[in-house]
Amino acid sequence: MNRFIKKSISILFLLPVLVLPFVFSGCGTNGATFSITNTVDKTTANVGDTVTYTVMVTNTGAVNATGLAITDDWPVGLTYVSSSADHGNYDNSTSVWTVGNLNTKASAKLTITATVVSRAGVIIMDNLVRVSKVDQTDNDMIQQVANASFNVRSADLTVTNTVDNAAPDQQNTIKYSVTLTNNGPADATGVIVYEQLPQNVTYVSSSAGQGSYDNNSGNWTVGNVANGASAMLTITVTVNTGTGALEIDNPVAVAFADQPDSNLNNNDATAVVKVNGSDLNLTNGEDNTSPSVGATVTFTVTLTNNGPLDDTGIIVTDIVPAGLTYSSSVADTGSYNAATGIWTVGSLANGGTATLTLKVTVNSGTATQKIVSTAKITHSDQPDGDTSDNSSSTQVNIASS
Repeated sequence: MNRFIKKSISILFLLPVLVLPFVFSGCGTNGATFSITNTVDKTTANVGDTVTYTVMVTNTGAVNATGLAITDDWPVGLTYVSSSADHGNYDNSTSVWTVGNLNTKASAKLTITATVVSRAGVIIMDNLVRVSKVDQTDNDMIQQVANASFNVRSADLTVTNTVDNAAPDQQNTIKYSVTLTNNGPADATGVIVYEQLPQNVTYVSSSAGQGSYDNNSGNWTVGNVANGASAMLTITVTVNTGTGALEIDNPVAVAFADQPDSNLNNNDATAVVKVNGSDLNLTNGEDNTSPSVGATVTFTVTLTNNGPLDDTGIIVTDIVPAGLTYSSSVADTGSYNAATGIWTVGSLANGGTATLTLKVTVNSGTATQKIVSTAKITHSDQPDGDTSDNSSSTQVNIASS
């Protein structure tokens, strides 16, 4: 009896050793495992070159796979040309390779041919492929993704813009010089620079050392620029009347090139001119907006020269309106004539300020009336490009009696 019990116990201890290997060997047999490789026939390509990808998928699992599909995450910057698959078919519109059934240890191959097209800033083309569908459970997702990349030869285009006179007078002729340089390493083709002239100048003529400039569209069609080469465009314009004291900006930018550009920070430039003149500004206010009949109101007119030049021969007209009677005035610059309403300011330096104070009395019979007092610049020797601030009005509302 003891001998039987001992034999039974020995068998029980042996069962895990005999049975468990068979149990574990069956784990995962219903799953699928794949290995994917993706290669490209070029490490470096120019825009316009043709490249060919070769995608290989191998069923490394222990079961046959069904319903297998591979997705090719197609990079922007490539144009599809053709494809060839030894299993299933490839749909370019969806970028899906429907492999179908793939037996264990079997492989399938797909080749895709594409053309490199232009895309600014893209230097490396990445092409990722992955298992996107299979009927069986996936056992190893890490092995089911593969990437192939190549470098796109770029052309670093840089542009500068200068002007021969940064402080012209109105009606002066000035000349802009635009220089385009290709810092490489690739030659550039199909280059277009956009140079639309600002509204405050009038086109006279242009001269392009390479290509042609269209003043209407603003396009300088440069064409091809070799690595290390430069091209220049000069444009002659006249500064318009009415631009005194204005700042005129003239921006230019690289608008297009067939090659990607490795540095987009140097693709634009601006030439700035400040037209000679003085930007005069006028304000007008009062110390009492609701005076009573017989009350005294003080108007304060302030004239400021915002430059950039000193100004001379300045005249401001400020006629005391009906309903008010002139009492006195103080001008810290020049003189005021109450009979004509003319404040002869004279000269005012860049950044200078002049003030006129007028004291008036509210006439009888004006109760409830609204009286407007207006001061305006009527003359200055320097041109003023912004006349919107050359007059100022203020209103007093006479109280009821």
